Amino acid sequence: MVTPGFENNRQYINKPIEFTVQFVPNDPAKNVKSSPLSLPKLKLNLPAPQIVADRAFNGLNIATAYLGEANVKSVKIDPQNSTKQITQLTQDRELEAFVTGFDLETTQPNQFIATELSQQIFRTSSTIYLNTVETTTSYQFSPTPTPSITATQISAIYLSPKDPNYFRTIRKLQSRPVALYKYQLKLVPTLEPVR
Repeated sequence: MVTPGFENNRQYINKPIEFTVQFVPNDPAKNVKSSPLSLPKLKLNLPAPQIVADRAFNGLNIATAYLGEANVKSVKIDPQNSTKQITQLTQDRELEAFVTGFDLETTQPNQFIATELSQQIFRTSSTIYLNTVETTTSYQFSPTPTPSITATQISAIYLSPKDPNYFRTIRKLQSRPVALYKYQLKLVPTLEPVR
């Protein structure tokens, strides 16, 4: 069983990809209304203000670094559903990702683990491909010599119902993924805020 992106992703094995990400204070007053696809409000005992990832900014930079600037038109967060990210690609291609589950656990004072479950819909002019992706990331903060956060991330890709072998293999898989991707992340502060 081979997922559609597997062969193209093989070229990135052991090759670093660098991009800028940013984090912003979470402003509850600006949060959008919940929709049926929104996550329930999480009761995390985090100090206020919570700092959260700027998903549109980060998504655009990650997609551009990974796919090339010429292949990515935009990345937006649906104003009616904050869990829905829409990536517009060239050649009338679009990727929608909906976060359907999230959990967080602090294991030590400088370490936490986050898991996110999402549904992806990849559209072209002639096809729609559905995917379920589970991403688990273990973050570790190191204050010295330069403050940084390192992380190990594993993404599990589950068989799509659109796969021609879906009904033949779903019983054999028993909810196991058809592909696993492992990433090493390193977050280091920039000297100046990104504008």
